[in-house]
Amino acid sequence: MKLKPFLKLIRLPNVITAACNSLAGALCAGVGLNRWPDLLMLALSSMSIYAAGILWNDLFDLEEDRRERPSRPLPSGEVSVRLAWLISILLTVIGVILAALVSLKVGVLAIILLSVVFSYDRWTKKNALGPWNMGLCRGLNLALGLVVKPVARWGVLAVLGYSIYIAGVTYISRQETKTGETKGLRQGFILLIAGMAMVIAAMLLNSNRTIYGFDIQNDVPLLGGLFILIVLMKRLTTVWKTAFAEPRPETIQNVVKTGIINLPLFDFAIVLAVTGPLATIPIAILFGLARLTARKLYTT
Repeated sequence: MKLKPFLKLIRLPNVITAACNSLAGALCAGVGLNRWPDLLMLALSSMSIYAAGILWNDLFDLEEDRRERPSRPLPSGEVSVRLAWLISILLTVIGVILAALVSLKVGVLAIILLSVVFSYDRWTKKNALGPWNMGLCRGLNLALGLVVKPVARWGVLAVLGYSIYIAGVTYISRQETKTGETKGLRQGFILLIAGMAMVIAAMLLNSNRTIYGFDIQNDVPLLGGLFILIVLMKRLTTVWKTAFAEPRPETIQNVVKTGIINLPLFDFAIVLAVTGPLATIPIAILFGLARLTARKLYTT
């Protein structure tokens, strides 16, 4: 098996963004960079679970992909079905073991996350629960890092925000092969904005600030995080408007790609606001890697 088809199969850029989620949770929970072994195990656990979920997704969709996406790695035969199953099982085991090495609580949540991922791929992907199930996967991935320590109210709100945001991305992704339809685009965009608003509210709740109560001298990190999310919101609005005006696979995939590949900006913004600039270094590095690999490998 060649490496590039396999990296395409697991959507490597997306796998990298999964690591950013759990790292952000841990960093915001107060895990310092000096605990780098725990942070590394969390990142690798998230990546393993995400990659296993992507493999299950394509394995369960194999017949449909043979009709609609025959050039992809599994239907084209570049990656064997048997090998994909074996690797998905191996990644599942690795993901749980690494999470359990951080703490028993993190290990239990990793098993719950895997169950939610599998339920999406096997049962709910094509029904009304699908987008919410997928959103919960990302929310729990953030929680994987947050539960290293007791979770505060703002952390619960952030998990909900992430979940709703990804539910919106999933609604939009369902339109990829439906040229001319805009209903899913409209619903998805509303959820995108709602999810972002909840993440912003979580940042304000953590800082004990209201929208009118900033202390400019002391709230530079918080203001920086808010600015990043506003810029991302503007970018998403721009690509969504293009897709809404011309609903075809290329424009819709661009919205999905923008929504997923820029998810580390959520992580960067919330870590900046909650913990400060130094803690954002791992997120910035992973975000750069995700953007770099996205130039060569598809993300949808």
